[in-house]
Amino acid sequence: MAANEAELEDVEPEVRTPPVAVQRAAQLQRLLRSVNREIARRSASGVTAAFVCECLDRSCAAAVEAPLAVFAVLATAGQYFVVRPEHEQALGERVVRRENGYVVVERRL
Repeated sequence: MAANEAELEDVEPEVRTPPVAVQRAAQLQRLLRSVNREIARRSASGVTAAFVCECLDRSCAAAVEAPLAVFAVLATAGQYFVVRPEHEQALGERVVRRENGYVVVERRL
């Protein structure tokens, strides 16, 4: 083995931490999803529930009326979120479903 190859093997791969804004957004996503899972659990006998908007606006406290069946599907896929109409963001989100009262977005952080 050449000396240069041996040196490369000893180098630790650089671990990059995501920017603080991305970390905070991911933390907010986890919190909102946890709250909405509890809302769904407590509303299991109904058809719809008033979920917390899962948009990335930290000051948003809006309710989103959505079918429990829709949320059940979203909760199993980590990149889909339920938001109020007009709370979707053009950058970083793709609208996958638009209904009266709620929007489902795909988000990748």
